Amino acid sequence: MSGVNEIRSTFLDYFRKEGHEVVASSPLVPRNDP
Repeated sequence: MSGVNEIRSTFLDYFRKEGHEVVASSPLVPRNDP
């Protein structure tokens, strides 16, 4: 069984090979959002 990190890495590698840019993750809700 694959671990979470291995699955994530495989997923990102696939899209990177297809020419997509992998960017750092960010929060869904902006900081200091009331």
